[in-house]
Amino acid sequence: MTWIDQQGDPLLTVPEVAQYLRQSAYSTRQQMRFGRIPGAVKLPGGEWRLSRTDLAAYVDSLKQPTAA
Repeated sequence: MTWIDQQGDPLLTVPEVAQYLRQSAYSTRQQMRFGRIPGAVKLPGGEWRLSRTDLAAYVDSLKQPTAA
């Protein structure tokens, strides 16, 4: 089953997000679990999903310089 968000964007699986971020699925799942990736949702079966829009926003936030 393909889950979609309110805008009709398919929700990405943990392995898809991990591949985009070039990190392990385990690390991605842990970041979602601890709220470090905003917009991640846990489905009733316990699987995590993230919309492409939220993934893009997260990646953009990583590019922003931090205040000293």
